[in-house]
Amino acid sequence: MTDPRIKRPCPFCGEALHLIFQTDATHFPMIEGNDTVKDENGYDLENPVDAVSCSVCCAHVPAVVWNGDVSASEFAIRRAFEVENGKCGCGHEHYASSAVLEAA
Repeated sequence: MTDPRIKRPCPFCGEALHLIFQTDATHFPMIEGNDTVKDENGYDLENPVDAVSCSVCCAHVPAVVWNGDVSASEFAIRRAFEVENGKCGCGHEHYASSAVLEAA
């Protein structure tokens, strides 16, 4: 790894040399405490954040996730949602599994 802002090899393919740090290159949910900030319609509010891309496998991930600055368990808590009437509230309800939709 040649850029000091990149702390680990690609978590998908293991590449360590062909990684690119990009400023404000992707979006990440706004977080207050352990809650994702929502707008008046219940959608996640997001900020542009730095990202790391792998030129080998084309992975493109927010730098805080790539570098492990946010643990997997903490990230899962931040992204948790309650299903209400078959909608997740983040605008991605069409990706919800049938078991999640049935539980709503």
